[in-house]
Amino acid sequence: MIDISTLREALVDRGNWVMFDSSGGLLTNDVPRSAGPATLVVTPVTDAVKRVAEGRVVGSLERSGLWRVHAFVLNRIVLERLGTGAFEARDLIEAVVATGISWQAVPRSAMG
Repeated sequence: MIDISTLREALVDRGNWVMFDSSGGLLTNDVPRSAGPATLVVTPVTDAVKRVAEGRVVGSLERSGLWRVHAFVLNRIVLERLGTGAFEARDLIEAVVATGISWQAVPRSAMG
């Protein structure tokens, strides 16, 4: 779970930005320079992705346009709007959107 109070406390040592993984673990990487208020650090999906019905593979999914999330970056304003509580990664994505803030995607390769 991603605990918003823990992320807000981390801002004391990290300025206005916090980067964390999908379990809420804080990351020490530098925040991408192009990060917006809510940013997903992503890489293209390269795994084989299959559609299965009744235990049988019935097709492949087109991977172009699919991205794997490696990290989340939120700034102080977003964390303040979220208040307190804990979220699963997918629920956090929806909660941020509900505050009126859109997510930005930054390729992991752009982090240097």
